[in-house]
Amino acid sequence: MRLLSKTTGVIALANLAASVSLAQSLDPANPAPLKPGVNVSSIDVGMSPHYWTFIVEKGNAKINLTFRAHSILGAPFRTQLAFNLYDIQTPGKKITNVIESKGEEVLHTFSGPVESRCQMVIEVVPPESLVRAGGEYQVQAVTGITFLGAGVPSAPGAGPGGDPILNRHFRALGCNNDVQCGIRFLPDGAIALGNGGRGSWRLFDPARSVYVIVIGNQRQSLKWKPGVGLVRVQEDGMVEYQEVR
Repeated sequence: MRLLSKTTGVIALANLAASVSLAQSLDPANPAPLKPGVNVSSIDVGMSPHYWTFIVEKGNAKINLTFRAHSILGAPFRTQLAFNLYDIQTPGKKITNVIESKGEEVLHTFSGPVESRCQMVIEVVPPESLVRAGGEYQVQAVTGITFLGAGVPSAPGAGPGGDPILNRHFRALGCNNDVQCGIRFLPDGAIALGNGGRGSWRLFDPARSVYVIVIGNQRQSLKWKPGVGLVRVQEDGMVEYQEVR
């Protein structure tokens, strides 16, 4: 498979098709199927990479990628986000492109001739930074793409306990130690912290996936964003507990 890539500059995205926020996958063995339209997600330093998959048909193919970096304390911050494109059969052979944003939306395009039909994966690699950095990214198939259906492994939904945050792994953002920073949501509404602490949770708004989290004297309303974690309701770019593999 041969697919070229090029950066096409900074654009406004207001006139694009309606976007869809989906449950992206953190598991390279089970990437989330790309959907028609604009697939939208957030990513931040310390998160696990996101994986999307689709079929490219023989002929010409085109995929648009965009990235807009978050500001830090109201100031623009130069941030780079890497996108790796590879055939699912040969994950060691990747086309890597880096998009750099300083608060503006930047468009990058993978495009070119495809020699034979194959299943591809896009790996979105979090930024590397000593300070918190991240942003919103979008993936949109334009031409030459077939979307995978229900027969292909899809991003996880609700767990065996019936709620999507059960049986998932979360940590306080920026911490890599489960013993100190891990958090688990139990089916009985209890929260188990890695340091032995306890808390409680309940689903407040099913339509928006908003939860009330109580730990000690702290009460928070947090929204679950698949593949990202639990974020602040009013500032969904602010992650309180990141989802990890």
